[in-house]
Amino acid sequence: MTEKVDGNTNHLFVFRRNRGRRGDEGDGNPLIFALKGMRGYHISDNCRQKFLNRAEEIVKKNAQKCHADLIMSVPSGHGFGYEFSNLLSDWLNIAPLSSSFIEKRTAGEVLTTAKKRPPTIENKEIKRDYGHYLNVLSKMNAEQKVSMKDAPTKTRKYFDLLKFSGDAPDLAGKNILVVDDLMSSGSTMRCMIELLRGRGACARTSICFLSEL
Repeated sequence: MTEKVDGNTNHLFVFRRNRGRRGDEGDGNPLIFALKGMRGYHISDNCRQKFLNRAEEIVKKNAQKCHADLIMSVPSGHGFGYEFSNLLSDWLNIAPLSSSFIEKRTAGEVLTTAKKRPPTIENKEIKRDYGHYLNVLSKMNAEQKVSMKDAPTKTRKYFDLLKFSGDAPDLAGKNILVVDDLMSSGSTMRCMIELLRGRGACARTSICFLSEL
């Protein structure tokens, strides 16, 4: 499946139609949690390999849509996103690029940016949720890293929660294929792509394993 998210072309492999039976999964579902080994979910090695084999078939069938100089995963606290990115690198014969030079912003940094450049939000419900989350951030340790999944879904596009850390490689003119394991709102992918474009990279295409969009 291919779709447009904020003008970017995103290729998907599994489309999430519901959140599972527990009702409290938030960003994710039993499949992605099992692949990551989270929240008590598990998947057998045989079933896991079947999913990856099928993903490989789809990727290679659509390889002509995924031309790039480099491929990189969004920063993640779990290994599956990096594993999937490395597999795509092999399947598509695209050189991998580590995302170690990109990290999550701290609560203090997010609050500072929000005060300097407050967004214009017309929807009252979203504006309320945005203000509520700023209040949540103000009560956190200022040095604590903030994850996009912690913010209310409809407010995420108003936050830039990623930044460059240390010395980033020269990205000017490089066509970069961005990879994520789960797309819930598309905000993390958007933020990542905007960062790369800010360094002169060409980032118009992404691949996501699981999506609910």
